[in-house]
Amino acid sequence: MYAKSIILRIDDMVSTLNEPSFKDENKEKYSKEIERLRLSMKNVIITRDHDEKIIKEEWTSHGVLHRDDGPAYVTYNDGENVHREEWYTDGKLSRTHPHYPVSNTYYKDGNIFMSCFVNPRYGDGLLCFKYYAGGNVKEEKCYDRFYDHQYY
Repeated sequence: MYAKSIILRIDDMVSTLNEPSFKDENKEKYSKEIERLRLSMKNVIITRDHDEKIIKEEWTSHGVLHRDDGPAYVTYNDGENVHREEWYTDGKLSRTHPHYPVSNTYYKDGNIFMSCFVNPRYGDGLLCFKYYAGGNVKEEKCYDRFYDHQYY
């Protein structure tokens, strides 16, 4: 789940909790869930634009990008749709399964523009696939280092 979704869920739950018609017997349950969600984001750095829309979220642990249950680095197109998501473990691009991408970049309509996978033949290098808007592979390219693909 993205931090943006968690924030929206918390806001929705707080609004519901504050409604006069909300039943007292559910308040403790809601309050505990709100607290659990807030704690799940204690190490998340949120960046907003001038309109207060979330444009970036960075999940950290001990000062480096790290997340066990989702992408640790997420950017948004115009504060709306996910533009890029990257998975990190202890500050390094990583996924638990080699067939899962470590980085995805999306077109504004949500289709995948580029997916990158750790390429064991190149150490920290990546194998990236660039896609046409319709989903067919346009190009594939190997990179010796992660950041070389940023301008691909």
